[in-house]
Amino acid sequence: MKKEPSISIFITIIIMGFVLVLVTGLNALSLRGVAITQSLGDSVSALRAADTGIERWLSAYFNDPGTALECADSQESPPCKSNYPDGTEPGFTNEQSYEIFIRSASNPVIIRSIGKYRNSQRGLEISF
Repeated sequence: MKKEPSISIFITIIIMGFVLVLVTGLNALSLRGVAITQSLGDSVSALRAADTGIERWLSAYFNDPGTALECADSQESPPCKSNYPDGTEPGFTNEQSYEIFIRSASNPVIIRSIGKYRNSQRGLEISF
């Protein structure tokens, strides 16, 4: 009869160990999911910045095509920057910015905008 209590303690410890491993694994998965969700949000913000760059350049192009294409011959890198000194736009956070690259200034005009936010970079390219 003395062996029965020791067996039940052993089985209890085994079950508790299994539950501990299971909970630790689920915790690791949920932390990874939080990190993925955060980087997804950063990616969306970078895409928004790239879209803003394209929209700003298109607005400038349709208002004054000559001025908008002047930076195609520029030796700067990137050739066309945001109109704001620090590369940000009103409504952007300090970490959002975009850069515009004119890949072709003749037909078809090809424009690439690279949006940046934290560690994410997303690009858009249009041609017309």
